Amino acid sequence: MKIKKSLASFIILALSLGLFIVFMPMMYAPFVSIEFKLMVVFLSILLVAVFSKVLIFSIRNDKDSTENDDAQEF
Repeated sequence: MKIKKSLASFIILALSLGLFIVFMPMMYAPFVSIEFKLMVVFLSILLVAVFSKVLIFSIRNDKDSTENDDAQEF
């Protein structure tokens, strides 16, 4: 699957914004413990980091391995 860098950046931004919008109301709730809030923040950062790494890896390995036409003669 071919993914452009701008599309990958948009996907990462959308994921980050989505997590922010979903979990932001919970951060102001007084009945939610601080440990749970920290766990949610940590897991959100981890999820975005792993997803970013996967997208960057897919962009990097998307090059055609037969770019060198001279090597095909041998």
